[in-house]
Amino acid sequence: MVIFRMVDLLVRDVPETVVTALEKRAAENGRDAGAEVRVILEENLKPKSEDFWERAGKLREELRGRGLFFDSAEIIRQARDER
Repeated sequence: MVIFRMVDLLVRDVPETVVTALEKRAAENGRDAGAEVRVILEENLKPKSEDFWERAGKLREELRGRGLFFDSAEIIRQARDER
């Protein structure tokens, strides 16, 4: 089960130059400032799929090096050949 929750976020003491840049970027992208902040946060904090596959590959190699990763196709071939 996946549970999504939405929260409000209040950021204090944002420099005026940052607010101005945010408003300009939002206008250029046809969004309001709140929507632009959400996009910025998602782009920068949401795990990217290529990051996942890169991490998965590294973990696979680490486990393989320690003798803890097995190729399931090879196991199936061996079981089939033993019949």
